[in-house]
Amino acid sequence: MRIAVGGLHTECSTYTDVLQKTDDFKVLRGNDLMISDFFCFLPKAKAEIVPLMHARSTPGARSPAPPMTNSRPSFWPNSK
Repeated sequence: MRIAVGGLHTECSTYTDVLQKTDDFKVLRGNDLMISDFFCFLPKAKAEIVPLMHARSTPGARSPAPPMTNSRPSFWPNSK
């Protein structure tokens, strides 16, 4: 069994005028995702873990669609 792991993590506060930018996100890919504090339990799984991408920004503001849309291809390159 293979389990793909990835996600986007942010607090979106609609009451602020500030917009998040792509650079506001800390992005983990591949082995960096597997050894991070948030995902260090994954290597113990009894399945093949396929680490894709996790992007995190907290606290945050509204996030315009174009910068986050650019991250979508990072989720799928290893999905075969």
